[in-house]
Amino acid sequence: MLVDPVLGTELARVSSAGVGYDQALQYARGVGGPTLRALTYGERAALLGRIADVLTAHRDEYFRFSLENSSATTADAAFDVDGAIYTLKYQACQDARREPTKRIGPRGPVVSKAQQRAVMAGRARLMQDATALYGGDGVRLVDADPSVAAFVPPTLLGCEDALRAESVHDFEVFGAVATLMPYNDLNHAVQIAERGGGSLVASIYTADTSIGQAMAEGLAPSQGRVNIVSGQLGKHYRSRQCVMPHSLHGGPGRAGNGQELGGLRAWLYHQLVVWQGHALGRIERGSRATTLIRDDAIYIH
Repeated sequence: MLVDPVLGTELARVSSAGVGYDQALQYARGVGGPTLRALTYGERAALLGRIADVLTAHRDEYFRFSLENSSATTADAAFDVDGAIYTLKYQACQDARREPTKRIGPRGPVVSKAQQRAVMAGRARLMQDATALYGGDGVRLVDADPSVAAFVPPTLLGCEDALRAESVHDFEVFGAVATLMPYNDLNHAVQIAERGGGSLVASIYTADTSIGQAMAEGLAPSQGRVNIVSGQLGKHYRSRQCVMPHSLHGGPGRAGNGQELGGLRAWLYHQLVVWQGHALGRIERGSRATTLIRDDAIYIH
């Protein structure tokens, strides 16, 4: 069930009552599977394209639900809505080639009171190693009932000794909570990043190409993607969350030890990382990695 986190009213409900799972499984094995395997890649691509067309036709409805349930703007929701549709269309294209309203303030609520409690508990856990620099409790709601609305005030924490800290590296809060961790030099910054035990993505903001390359190489072993954002790219840069379907989403260690999107690649490698963003110059085979350079990303094996 989806609820309005401000008013507490029901937005939508989905139930599995009456679903015949045994019959569905039998149909999939006896009819659906053989039928799908009999299709050519082009025919399968056409089916994916038709699914994407249906999703596109209902695009505005998905934006409305996203606004009412999580207070996401159209621009924010587009990462999920349009990103999913684009991924389907891109995969359909790839398969075909194989063939010869009412919200309060700039920050909306989380999706439920349960998530609100989880975010507050997670923030308290992070504060075992950090202190609040901005935000926290004491936010006054306007035109909303605090007993019903699931607002969480944005909080910025500071952790002075990041290498000795534990909670800020071991625990992630799914809410508007961020932690600043100062570093002495580039090597110190890389060591702090490695304490996370593997991450989906890290971003480097610099106008100095040498710093960007040094940090990208240092962060690569602990990241799935490394975004390099220069001053020139920063004028057009939206978010590191924007992942192209032919790029990589998934990183080493706790970041999944692999890839999402259903494991579209069947490559065998020790580790794969993507540099996404500003071009740092051509990189050839070296002692650390072998690279394949494309227009949109640099794959390092």
